[in-house]
Amino acid sequence: MYRTPSQVDVSNNENESGYKYNSRNPATKEKQGKRNPKSGGGKDTKTKDDDKNRGGTKDIENPSGGGKMYRTPSRVHISKDENKSRDNHNTRNHGQKINKGQHNYRTDRGQDMKTNDNRNYRSGTKEMTSEDSQAVPDEEARLIRDVFNYMVKHFNGSGSPENIRRESGLFPTDFDVVDWFKKKREFTTLGKDGNVITVNVCKKSIQYCFNYIKRSGCNDSKCKHFHLCKDFLSNSCCFSVKCNFSHNAKDSRNIIAARRYGIDQFSNEEIINVLALRFPHVCQEWAKAGSCPNSICFNLHVCPGYINGQCKDQNCPKCHDRTSLHNDPIVSAYEMKTWNETFFRKAVYLIRENENKEDAPEIDHDDTAIEPNKEVKLTQDVFQFIVKNFDGSGSPEDIRRESGLFPTDFDVSDWFKKNKQFAAFEKDGKVISVTVCRKDVSYCFSYIKQTGCANEICRRFHVCKDFLCGYCCFGDKCHYKHSVTDKQNIMAAQKCGLDNFTNEEIMCILKRRYPHVCKEWVKSETCPASFCNDLHICPGYINGKCHEYNCSKSHDRMSPHNGPIVNAYGLAKTDEQYFRKAVYLVRDREVASGVEENLDLLNTDIAGQKSICTAFLVGDCKKKGCKQIHSNLPYIWQVKLWDEWRKFSCQETVEELFSKPDKNATNQIVYNDLTGDCRSATFNIILEPLHATCIDSTGKRTIIEVRRLSTKSYAFGKALGSEPFRTEWRWYLEFTPGEWHLMEPDYLQLTVETKYLAKQVTWLYTRENFKSKYQLNFDRNDQLNLGSQVCRNIRRRPLFVSENDVKQQISPSKLTATPSAQVDLPCGWVPWDYFQSFEWVKLSLKDDDYKRVSENFYKTLDPSKQIIDDIFRVQNHVLWSTFSNHLERVMKPKKIRLGDLSPVTTLDLYHGTDNLEAVRGISINNFDSRTSGKNMTRFGDGAYFATDAKYSHEYTKGPHRFMFQAKVLVGEATEGKPEYRRPPSRPGMDHELYDSCVDVLKNPRTYVLFEKAQCYPEFIIHYHSIGDLKNTPAQDATELTSCCLL
Repeated sequence: MYRTPSQVDVSNNENESGYKYNSRNPATKEKQGKRNPKSGGGKDTKTKDDDKNRGGTKDIENPSGGGKMYRTPSRVHISKDENKSRDNHNTRNHGQKINKGQHNYRTDRGQDMKTNDNRNYRSGTKEMTSEDSQAVPDEEARLIRDVFNYMVKHFNGSGSPENIRRESGLFPTDFDVVDWFKKKREFTTLGKDGNVITVNVCKKSIQYCFNYIKRSGCNDSKCKHFHLCKDFLSNSCCFSVKCNFSHNAKDSRNIIAARRYGIDQFSNEEIINVLALRFPHVCQEWAKAGSCPNSICFNLHVCPGYINGQCKDQNCPKCHDRTSLHNDPIVSAYEMKTWNETFFRKAVYLIRENENKEDAPEIDHDDTAIEPNKEVKLTQDVFQFIVKNFDGSGSPEDIRRESGLFPTDFDVSDWFKKNKQFAAFEKDGKVISVTVCRKDVSYCFSYIKQTGCANEICRRFHVCKDFLCGYCCFGDKCHYKHSVTDKQNIMAAQKCGLDNFTNEEIMCILKRRYPHVCKEWVKSETCPASFCNDLHICPGYINGKCHEYNCSKSHDRMSPHNGPIVNAYGLAKTDEQYFRKAVYLVRDREVASGVEENLDLLNTDIAGQKSICTAFLVGDCKKKGCKQIHSNLPYIWQVKLWDEWRKFSCQETVEELFSKPDKNATNQIVYNDLTGDCRSATFNIILEPLHATCIDSTGKRTIIEVRRLSTKSYAFGKALGSEPFRTEWRWYLEFTPGEWHLMEPDYLQLTVETKYLAKQVTWLYTRENFKSKYQLNFDRNDQLNLGSQVCRNIRRRPLFVSENDVKQQISPSKLTATPSAQVDLPCGWVPWDYFQSFEWVKLSLKDDDYKRVSENFYKTLDPSKQIIDDIFRVQNHVLWSTFSNHLERVMKPKKIRLGDLSPVTTLDLYHGTDNLEAVRGISINNFDSRTSGKNMTRFGDGAYFATDAKYSHEYTKGPHRFMFQAKVLVGEATEGKPEYRRPPSRPGMDHELYDSCVDVLKNPRTYVLFEKAQCYPEFIIHYHSIGDLKNTPAQDATELTSCCLL
């Protein structure tokens, strides 16, 4: 078997420090055999018997049905042409004598390296290049690559050899996988007493740059190593996003290193895992107490002060010896035994004590260098949301709508299909359901055996499989665990990164890990569900009791129904025994259905922060310990009597009264407490504002608290119409005293409700093409006509639902309005306005955006001559969606396609207007290049923007002046000309256009944009100059207020 030595590239400074690689010098020389002159002396002459034993690489069938396996022959036949090519290749050794079993290899920097292989060749920088095929058979190289990729993606880079063999399906059953891993330098094998317990991916050519983390940094522009924070790799960086060093393995510099080493197909998190496993870590327990409680530990037991160079004490009680009985096997496994001390200490990962984060320096960051990988964060957020809110499974569209984590036009189904953390189930090419399915999380198969699990550092969960299946007939008397709150399972949760989930949520993740056998199909061999993602398979086949060849129930896991499910869970290549162990099967008895009302929760103050479970109302909540309130009605009325919340009778009567906007109070209600002292109380409820008046036996009146618990609002969490029995709130306007009218149309209702839920204090809207302007104030519950100054009351009341409606599953009528766009809101913005095409949001003086905009404005204008009256943020979901999509889908891909990995240049530029109608037009339609000839076309027929507010000031007109601060994607600019109707082509690149034009290339003051999607009118600055308002009538001075801009 031939092995490719990993190439190591070392900078000049590292060479001077004495970093040595693979310096193996045999103490004795072996007797040299006769050389074959055609092979360049690199191969011994073989006998006839040897020739007989030669054979090429062969494919063998996987007995588990997982496709072809790989087999490496003991010898590889080499043709004469290949020998000639090797002869030419080996002449590069400059006449050096080559001994048997000890050949010299040269890296790209000319360093000699030695290996015990019987071939010499130049090692490439990627994992398996074309040159590698001269020494390693193609199938063997492919097997190494596939195993490496599988471990990174499914085992976080580390796992036991047996689990990797069993779950990957890449090795035959009788294959000696342990011996194979030991011989491959792409992996590190760690064990105890001669037994290999775990295998880590460990490409010796990959590492972080040691110079990068110095104060002086890395000055080598051709450096091939990753430029990453070492503390981040050791999971101990206390500075987070404020860190001076990069935390992103796919930024503009590191992506080049990833491509060079052939690992750019991995995600940011996966590359970080590969780098974190490159060198050994110092044991935290040993660093704290000088002792380790684990019987098996693959971290170094060495003094942390010795590693960071702060401990010089020769008598230190903590070990300074890397060749100690514990450390030597670990250091040898990482091939660091011959490294000099300085380099060894630089390489080892050490978790440092967190420093004060407030001491972190405030610096300007390159967003591409420190921004956490959005894909990894999105995966984590979506996984957590599905577990906590969907019990681990739901439809892609519901998840997208409820979570608010995806843009509207995002292909969420395709995203789930490509993401390995989820299992996506399809029907007719459409994803119907998605389930969380982390491949590195599982229950322990050995634990449920009679002998139990003997592995003291087992990474799997020790829980009862029957309990995970849905029913354990032994209940509390079961010998196996029904929770993950014990020490062993807590450690497993920490290793899997699940320690932020509750016991119930981890059990939910485990239950979703493998497919279940359909209970309905087992009974009658038919399933009434139109779509079922459970297996239709013989239960006897799963539990190993049915061996009938002609069994009426299917034994085929790859049948038309079962195949897509098995593929979704990644079990297609697993052997039959493993598959049967993994599948969940409810044995003997059925799952108890339904969950009783959690009445104890109702008496607490915490219930006021919770909502009523809609799944329980439709009889579909089977989650024990559900965090929502279970009730037979979508509302509960309670009063606080004798320091406790109490539910009273006549619930429907009070609710029906409350649903009518013209009702203000209920009749007297008598509550009798039949427990304890048999007390009673009489009260009536005031509906606006909500409270109750209690009358005692003496006629004394006291105010008591009242609350109404209900299901979530129909507009909460972008779940419009997605769940039955969501509370359908309606807003009413009081035209005359006692005369209430429903606010129409439905888009107005939807917008008012979303603004209220977001705790927005005021909202401005217009009717009749800006003729009528109104302001809603949610604190005062009123509507103010900004023209006539007439103020009217508003009320929020629900549509009535009776108990009979719930029994017959009749939900209240829903709005016909649906959001026209569900674009992700930028941080700090108020909810989208679906009633109007845009919204002007007034910024307060304390707002960070106000401070930033005003500061930029006064950089070129005199604050004593130009006075800012107000600053407004323009929120137009259509324009913002167009702007964001153009950046992500057009300009960023274009830069990458042209070989430029830097961010798209985005500037805050100014545009002055001379009248209010122009402000409205831009807020609705954006800056239009078709109207550019109005003022000037000197640099092209486009929309003009200035870098200085002083320049745009010349294009405004008093008494009320308006100036936009726009967000503009200027990209790559060139000098403009009057005849340009679009940007010109780039030199030597036909039809590849510049993005914008400027007045001059060096320090431009004017930018010209020809594409509307490249700009967004983000802020309006309303201001006046000294002297503008001197001769202005009072009614004109209030024009801004009457135009709906406060």
